[in-house]
Amino acid sequence: MTVEPVYVAALGVVFVAALSRSTFGFGEALISMPLLSILFATDVAAPWVALNSITIAGAILIRDWRQVQFSGAWRLILAAWFGIPVGLLLLEKIPESLVKYVLAGVLISFGTYQLSQPSLFRLPSDRLAGVFGFLAGILGGAYNTAGPVLVIYAACRRWSPSDFRATIQAFSLPTSLLIIAGHSLSGRLDATVGWYFAKSVPATLAAVLLGHWLHKQFHPEAFTKWVYFLLIVLGFALIASTVLAFP
Repeated sequence: MTVEPVYVAALGVVFVAALSRSTFGFGEALISMPLLSILFATDVAAPWVALNSITIAGAILIRDWRQVQFSGAWRLILAAWFGIPVGLLLLEKIPESLVKYVLAGVLISFGTYQLSQPSLFRLPSDRLAGVFGFLAGILGGAYNTAGPVLVIYAACRRWSPSDFRATIQAFSLPTSLLIIAGHSLSGRLDATVGWYFAKSVPATLAAVLLGHWLHKQFHPEAFTKWVYFLLIVLGFALIASTVLAFP
């Protein structure tokens, strides 16, 4: 089968997105979903991103599962399973552009505030994990944007970089499997998506290996600052992608 030029660009998107996820623990969907939706139909991009998410999470957890903060992870996952159906229902009720503008505002505000006042917004326990997990489930089910809520929670819990990265993957793996099941039932998970995904696996795994090495190079304080900076960048990227999608 001939490789389309657009697919070469898509491989670059997949690699960069997976590198962000492997290095910092998040950002893959917010990078790949809008860009792949430009290159391909959304019905192709959405299940492809979900399959990539499962691959990345699984690859990271094979090595780093001992770093997972299970006390918070199971609460986040359970609450998200209740939030995902709510998100699917809200998808038809609330304008997607409005939700994404609000989410972008939260990302930019939180990232900026934490860079200037890093000692604030500290959660001493996992008692509020269910609230964050439910919100993540809603945003994940509706718009594939669960990651930022989890990042804010992890930052407020002051998890170490390794715990931060591994625990987000522990959340992502089962929730992505649920999302994939939904795509399969709706008929979006077809042979075309499978072919694109299979051909992108080497790029994804290469990015995971490189990201694992990069992750080890960060000092904990520098890592935290980079996370907040990336949140700000993703907030502006979310605004840009929303403007392009909803002129």
